[in-house]
Amino acid sequence: MARASTPERSCRFPTAALMLLSMTVLGVELPVAPPHVHIASSSGVGQGVLFRWRDSCFALTANHVLKSSSEAILTGADRRSGRRGHGKLVARFEAQDDDIALLRVTEDLAAPEYCGTPLDDLRIDTGTSERGAAEGVVPFVDRGGQISRMNVFAKTLHDDMIRIEWRGANADEGVRQGLSGSLVYIGEIPAGILIQKDGPYGVVVAMRRVVSLVSSYFEHPTALAVAPSSDTAPSSDRQGGDWLDAAAGAEVVHSSTRPANAESGAHRLLTEAGTGPWIGTLDPSGAPADIDFRLASETVRVLHRIEFELPLDQPPQRWPAEVEVFVSPNGSPGSWRSFGDPVVLHQDEPHKSIISGLGATARFVRLRLHKNRGDPEFVSLRRIRAY
Repeated sequence: MARASTPERSCRFPTAALMLLSMTVLGVELPVAPPHVHIASSSGVGQGVLFRWRDSCFALTANHVLKSSSEAILTGADRRSGRRGHGKLVARFEAQDDDIALLRVTEDLAAPEYCGTPLDDLRIDTGTSERGAAEGVVPFVDRGGQISRMNVFAKTLHDDMIRIEWRGANADEGVRQGLSGSLVYIGEIPAGILIQKDGPYGVVVAMRRVVSLVSSYFEHPTALAVAPSSDTAPSSDRQGGDWLDAAAGAEVVHSSTRPANAESGAHRLLTEAGTGPWIGTLDPSGAPADIDFRLASETVRVLHRIEFELPLDQPPQRWPAEVEVFVSPNGSPGSWRSFGDPVVLHQDEPHKSIISGLGATARFVRLRLHKNRGDPEFVSLRRIRAY
């Protein structure tokens, strides 16, 4: 059963690392799916695994990685730059010391070509696996998107819990901090989620139980309430309402900048009044920041006006100096076109609009922000709305 409380579980791994071996060095390739991700919340860091349910992307991790947090920055395994996403807590599973959390994922990581593993593909009957001695491996992703792995040995295997020990010359030193939430493989089978260290051992919730918990939640959601996901969001004609309303199903599908922290991601641009602004990290090269949104609609809409709201609670040095808007019917490369002229944002204008006299058909909107006013690290904006 999913509950809203947060346990005070201690899962501190010693900082000394075991052999951090790349997948290619060991000469054994793990299955390419499901994708592994690094998770950073305001309360800590850990690991996670992505899967797809209906039209949405989700992540599984250890609940204590989030603690009191409800949001996280996710980084996928990408050796070039690290693909990022935003995670929003939807459920905590704590009965029987499960210590599992479920996040809904948006932005780049949520793309079907990356997050495409169906939940049923994780429905492994670990009870039929070899009990007792078994070789295993724990993949993990760092903040930059580099993936490594650590050998483990399954000491005991129960229907719902697996106990593993770390392999290698320095096994007595344990695992470094930040591996909670990792997907543990026994052979090539994704056997469970690592939730804690117990002396020289690691405790893993078996995948069959994890999938059972998540499936039960999807059938009867009883945990933390969140904004509707795209598969449940209203799709009726909004008759002049804001097409970039998160409560109606609008989403961020791409952001070229990493947020300053988990609570200041690009999704903030779509949320209701009263929440904090978006704060993005500036590219050292001076490149503008691009953020792509999908409208709260199943079809293209005619847009006449895009509105911006400046973050009056942020230093003016963080405000963008100029913004551009592009629109697209499908979000594909080559389909974007300008929406009106670029506008300069003045410090004495908390709101600004771009008008398209003839209107433009779109289902996707791209916001491009140019150079801020002096802060070399961050750029910030409070809201964007489309009518």
